[in-house]
Amino acid sequence: GGTIWVTQYYDPSKTEFINYIEMFDLNNGIAMGDALNATDAAVILKTTNGGVIWISVNDSAFGGYSGDIWRRLDFVDLNTGYLYESGVNPQGMFKTTDGCQNWQRTTLPSISLPTIKFYNENVGLVGEVAATQNIYRTLDGGTTWETFTYSPSKYVEDIEFLPGTPSKVWLADAHKLFFSADTGKTWTMENVLNIDTLWTRDVVFVNNTCGWLLCDGGKVYRTTN
Repeated sequence: GGTIWVTQYYDPSKTEFINYIEMFDLNNGIAMGDALNATDAAVILKTTNGGVIWISVNDSAFGGYSGDIWRRLDFVDLNTGYLYESGVNPQGMFKTTDGCQNWQRTTLPSISLPTIKFYNENVGLVGEVAATQNIYRTLDGGTTWETFTYSPSKYVEDIEFLPGTPSKVWLADAHKLFFSADTGKTWTMENVLNIDTLWTRDVVFVNNTCGWLLCDGGKVYRTTN
């Protein structure tokens, strides 16, 4: 339970740090690290035995960086995942449906500092850092996108769907927290005390009433209603 930690993967010849890890159950998971050079393949690892062995599954795919942060990568299972490629021109979001063997570029336009989150292989939201405060939504796995706006905004740090309910979603944006009840089409600002003096980082909900909001300054907020 965290008392003892054992190194699972270490190869500084391929990546200097791991940006992302997602475990889908006790055995199956995906991890990712940026390549040392933008032209090299991103390092994506897969485990099917709880992390005892990690297999590289992206050796021949495209290069680029995730931006050194986890929020530009999201897998919904071992086979289906999305990665917004930075450090190249043009930038863009790619999708795999066969466990990283092949990647296809989606129709999402090149945007500024995106944060991506998918509820499943079809439903996903992408937040943009821009004066337009755009939120992009796909309901067909990235084939088509709708554009919505929310305000005021500054920097999309995290997007969190309610487990089991894709219509309900929270968005942590710098000094504010927003909620949508229609899969990102419209947004309302949540009331979080003193959040305007902090910087949000991560929001997690486990059911309709209970959630946590992680902020800079050593603050963690919890709601039960």
